[in-house]
Amino acid sequence: MDDLLKSLNALGVNPPSDSQIPELLNPEEHSTLAKVLAGSADDLIEGAVLSLLENYLRSLKKVEDDHNRSLNAPVKKVKIIPRNALLIRGAKERERLCKDRQAGVGLIRQNQVFDNDIIPASTTPIKDLEYIPIKELEFPRRHQGKYTIVRVITNPNTLFDLHCIVDDKDGSGIPLTLSHFAPSPTAPSDAILPYGSIILIREPYVTKNGIYVPAKSDTRILNKDSDLVKDVQWAFPLEQPSDGKDIDQLMLEANNDNESFWDIIHKLHLVLDSNPVSYEATIRLSDVYFGVQRFGSAYRTAAKAVKLSRDEQQTSRALLNQARAAYDLRLFKKAEVLLKGIQDPELQGEVKRLIFLIGKRRAEREEGIFDVAELFQEKQRSSVPRLDIADYIGPIEVKDIEGRGRGVLATEDVEPGTLMLVGKAVGTAYPSDADERNAKDHTTVMELNFSNKTLHGTAQVLARSRISHAIEDAPFIAKRVLALCGSPTEPLLTEYIKDGFPLTVEEDEAVAMLDSESELPIVDVDPRRVGSVLKYNAFGHASIAGAETPCMLHSLPAIINHSCVPNVASIHLGDVIMSRALVPLKKGQELLHSYVPGTGGGSVMPPSQQERRGELSKHGFICACELCSLDELDGEAKLKERGLMLADIWPRLADRARVLHRAQVEDNKFKTELDQLLEELEEFVVSVENTFSDKRPFELKPELALIRRTLAQLIARRDAEKAIQNELLSLSALGAILAETHNDASNTRKFKQLPRLQPDSAILSMLHIVELLNKADEKASKSWFETTKWAHDVLVGGGEAGFFARINQ
Repeated sequence: MDDLLKSLNALGVNPPSDSQIPELLNPEEHSTLAKVLAGSADDLIEGAVLSLLENYLRSLKKVEDDHNRSLNAPVKKVKIIPRNALLIRGAKERERLCKDRQAGVGLIRQNQVFDNDIIPASTTPIKDLEYIPIKELEFPRRHQGKYTIVRVITNPNTLFDLHCIVDDKDGSGIPLTLSHFAPSPTAPSDAILPYGSIILIREPYVTKNGIYVPAKSDTRILNKDSDLVKDVQWAFPLEQPSDGKDIDQLMLEANNDNESFWDIIHKLHLVLDSNPVSYEATIRLSDVYFGVQRFGSAYRTAAKAVKLSRDEQQTSRALLNQARAAYDLRLFKKAEVLLKGIQDPELQGEVKRLIFLIGKRRAEREEGIFDVAELFQEKQRSSVPRLDIADYIGPIEVKDIEGRGRGVLATEDVEPGTLMLVGKAVGTAYPSDADERNAKDHTTVMELNFSNKTLHGTAQVLARSRISHAIEDAPFIAKRVLALCGSPTEPLLTEYIKDGFPLTVEEDEAVAMLDSESELPIVDVDPRRVGSVLKYNAFGHASIAGAETPCMLHSLPAIINHSCVPNVASIHLGDVIMSRALVPLKKGQELLHSYVPGTGGGSVMPPSQQERRGELSKHGFICACELCSLDELDGEAKLKERGLMLADIWPRLADRARVLHRAQVEDNKFKTELDQLLEELEEFVVSVENTFSDKRPFELKPELALIRRTLAQLIARRDAEKAIQNELLSLSALGAILAETHNDASNTRKFKQLPRLQPDSAILSMLHIVELLNKADEKASKSWFETTKWAHDVLVGGGEAGFFARINQ
């Protein structure tokens, strides 16, 4: 990848963007990608870019072949390389990495790492392992039943994995790679794993390139006073001199808010190593943990600060930090108890603010009362929204369903619009989270999986690490992640699967864990397992222009099973999913939503059966819902014909329609083009209609919805009545069933069944009907407006305030 980026830079060509990354592995896309990257450059440059892409693929093949050969190579003893040679190698690698980063193209730095889907994380307790020195290690081999203790003797480097040279007590040295050890690719490696750190590695896996650690939970950072190392005499002293900074200088730098959070954390740990009873360093450390979303660490560090406090003011400040952390961990009862202990009058304003927020969160969690308008506006304010909101569990339960695995069922009869659940994501990752704090540079991470020939982008790679680190910080959330299924055939099923899925985190259990005097329990988190959970359960949704597409894991919504025609409407508000009943649900009826992107969009063509099948193939099942069953009636030939028309003819018609729809002047040329396009659109509607079988019992034809809406928008310039008919047909295509009295102006709920697909598109159709009727029949227009508000409240919620907040935007 480095060679590719440097070569593109030399040609004056920008590197591939996040969305273009997957195309690097597809030779069929290289020609198009080369044209896009070359832009307006001449054919010679385009040809050179194409050659570079082809060379990149060939170089990856060599890396893959080498990787496979190394896995199958005969086992050998590790060759001990002279210490000086290793130290020089580590220094040169760090120098090369720094130069490569500084040579990033434009404001983009791209890192490529390789996905481990072969080497498992260790689950064996340390007490059951025996020590093995470096000189006895073999490769390629996993040393089961063994552990080794090593010391960092070079400044580590980071792409996404952490790389350094280590030695053991005998002086033997070896390269070390730590996967998913750093919380971010731009977190300063010297702060994450300082020079001189002593690491215990459980069941080390050794390759020809050194020790490879697949999971952070396979390691323990040992204090020099640990029983395992306090009596060890290292063969060689540490050779890197101390920077000579005293405690006062370190504290001064740690109080500089412009520094990296992780650098500050490292410096504060150095201070506390020298002075463990420093209140100032402890409370500052608690402050900084909030900046890296380590709320468990912020809580426990603030608790230490309470014990170290010397007066009421210090105690109050520490209690406030602890209460803030409890609030962020959704431990509201504990947060309220802590707030009562704050006596400092200067902090009462913040105390009242937190009490108010706890009240709002309690109303959300216990009663399902959400201010959807406020949430929508909050989401609009950021390109990386993380909303302050509580989970809500409505009338639902999780049960095993024969032939379908686990599912979510209604526990009582409910009406359309009933809020069934609200879930906030765990470990949400946006692409820009990889960037340094306050940085102008943008860092892209690509993770290549040799086994299934896929490239994962920045958000997916970050989410895996963020979730692993979140579990380390607050182990009580582990069940909410690791109890999710990693695929129908996933061999990595854990004890969490057997224990059932917890609807909520037990607050008393979580508080007892955080308040314990002993160290937090260490959960064995296999990044492969987290990766599998993300692959089959994560959502990614950017609903506003300029917003980043994240990777998000919503624990409970992920258990809802799939149907292409859902019975719950699930909407995304930033990192939150809200699910409401779309139809009347009976007690014991399963909740179903769609796993396929494009079912909720306002202006995209709904996915065809082939596209739905392709998306669902990764989940390991063939959908047999009512829409898929209807499509089967059409037959393969008609499905293929429809797919070709929508892929070839429709985009050109849609582009022309957009131009005419935005036209400000209706001159003769415009009228001629409009007449021609309307004729072609009506013919196209007939052609698409002819691909649907006469045996289909009702008008659920989602591919026609957008075409009808487009026709309605254009024909409205000529015939309002015809436009309304097309909007009604568009709604029918999305599964809506009109009430028999829909023409009655006194009827403000004009649907027997609301649209089952693309709710935003349906709302837009209804608003267009309101607009068209307004000139001819004001009473009917108002009636449709009331229907639209009712439909929006069922599908999205928020009442009138939520409705107006969204339509105004």
